[in-house]
Amino acid sequence: EVYFTPRILQQIIPPEWIESENQTEMRITLINGSQIKICGADNVDSYRGVKLNKGSICVFDEFQQFKPSFTEAFLPNLSVNNPVLLIIGTPPSVEGQFTSFMDLAKTHNDWRFFHYPSWVNPHVSKEWIEQERQRLYNMGEGETFEREIGAVFVKGGKRSIYPMFINMEKVNRE
Repeated sequence: EVYFTPRILQQIIPPEWIESENQTEMRITLINGSQIKICGADNVDSYRGVKLNKGSICVFDEFQQFKPSFTEAFLPNLSVNNPVLLIIGTPPSVEGQFTSFMDLAKTHNDWRFFHYPSWVNPHVSKEWIEQERQRLYNMGEGETFEREIGAVFVKGGKRSIYPMFINMEKVNRE
């Protein structure tokens, strides 16, 4: 709904390419017969046995939020017609399926891994990025900056112990 309801997706596609639009199914059919369908990952079982056409591209956006049960139910669909799976997201704060896929993509010959921090986006203010960096590091949350803005998976670090003690005022008990 984030992409469909405010018509973000429809604004990206040239209007002359759109044959029809189904608001209920959040589906756009293009004049060449291709379809774009926006789906949530909530109903795990509804994605078992989905038929993907040749040339299909499946996008998992904000993958750190996906339940492993959804991924487990959906992945067999990739065995027919050789579709492409594109996984996008901010690295999570803990290891899990996101980091497993990330590691696989770095080593598997048929997979690709791309790393793009927020500062390469020309629409993101460099001043804002620097302010966020200073703010988060000053709060002892450098790992949050590295993950959310730098798109880096940070293992462990100060946050994993006692982050609230990093900048606390020391009290003399004498």
